Amino acid sequence: NHVYFVGNINDFQKKEIFEISTLMVMPTLDESLKQSIEGFGISYIEAAMFGIPSVATDTGGVSDAIIDEETGILLNSNKNLHVCLKKLLSNKPKLNILGQKAKERALGEFTWDNVIKKYLNIF
Repeated sequence: NHVYFVGNINDFQKKEIFEISTLMVMPTLDESLKQSIEGFGISYIEAAMFGIPSVATDTGGVSDAIIDEETGILLNSNKNLHVCLKKLLSNKPKLNILGQKAKERALGEFTWDNVIKKYLNIF
């Protein structure tokens, strides 16, 4: 009753979903042997913009988007996913703090204005 698989959505629908969401859960598999790996993880930052913390597997560039125990939870494997979700969803204060810190970081580091400034400094 609490999980919905919505399929393809547009930007307006994505915004509506983020506005009513509590947690972003997107574990990934380590497919590096198949030369496939999660890049930066922009979806986690999009959720963070709405104050939504994330739970993900620490593979590829995911740790660039999520700071473990600060803006979300990074798992070493998907084996502990159920335990992590149960624990986190039953701890509303922690969930709220992670969400607040995720939003602060996203707005402070990942808005286009801030990203463009970083690029210009590099160039």
